[in-house]
Amino acid sequence: MAELFAPFSLWLVLTLNALPGISSLHWSPEGLWLLADNVDGLYQLDLNTFEISPRLALNPNGDFAEIPKAHKSDFEASAWVDGQLWIFGSGSGALAAIRNRLVKVDLDGQTFEIGNLSPVYSQIAAKGLELNIEGAAAFGGGLLLANRGHLGQPVNTLIRVQAEQVMGLQRLDLPTETFAGISALEYEVETDRLWFTATTELTGSVYEDGQIGDSYLGRVENYSQLATKSEIKPSQWLNLSELDPRFVGHKIEGLALAPGKLYLGSDNDGAAPSLFVLQHSPSSAQQSLPQNGKIQHHLPD
Repeated sequence: MAELFAPFSLWLVLTLNALPGISSLHWSPEGLWLLADNVDGLYQLDLNTFEISPRLALNPNGDFAEIPKAHKSDFEASAWVDGQLWIFGSGSGALAAIRNRLVKVDLDGQTFEIGNLSPVYSQIAAKGLELNIEGAAAFGGGLLLANRGHLGQPVNTLIRVQAEQVMGLQRLDLPTETFAGISALEYEVETDRLWFTATTELTGSVYEDGQIGDSYLGRVENYSQLATKSEIKPSQWLNLSELDPRFVGHKIEGLALAPGKLYLGSDNDGAAPSLFVLQHSPSSAQQSLPQNGKIQHHLPD
């Protein structure tokens, strides 16, 4: 099935040793913005020099310290909404006061305000879902949220939200023998395509990590015509390890669309994360890379 994504090839792999993981990505002309689920801070990658910098701390201490799992904000999703980067807590587990936060970031002014997702998340929970929001996108004047299932509740759900009201739930049915949980989401207005990633992980809860399996890239064509259906399947679907073996062992949790490129970020639960760059025409820039197409990258001192 790799031919379905034939215009894309893996151009570059960056190993980001100084980050604990990549839980969400956002592309802008100024660079690539990265989140880690156990750091309350926003990083920026310069796409010309590939230098990464801690840019905006999202906590009162103004630091980028790693937070223990039992106390982390668990920022797993982000979306560009009304000229701001909205960052979503996952809502998972019993830490509602921490994980139900919405952070609205003004990237130009490097300021942010904190809101509360509890009114929305309580509606989702009331519909019988165990909360674990792993993706978000602006859609139809509102939001589209992606709730990840697990082996104990093997259902991925897309949730349409308008003005803090849940308007509908939609099951995303994926063609894998082992359950794959949705891990990132992007909606492309110009093409009406819904892009997403999914991963297999041997865990039966929204809280505990498990053995990392495969990661997948999926796409739904003409999504606006399908948004109110009760269930959808991907139009195109790819095991990323079939595209390139360098994806083996990586749990992809970040996805960002850019002109001619796709950025995918991994969160490997303790191992250094990697940023994978897919592009339409790799030959034009390949000569500027190391022979193995891989850069070991640390934060600057």
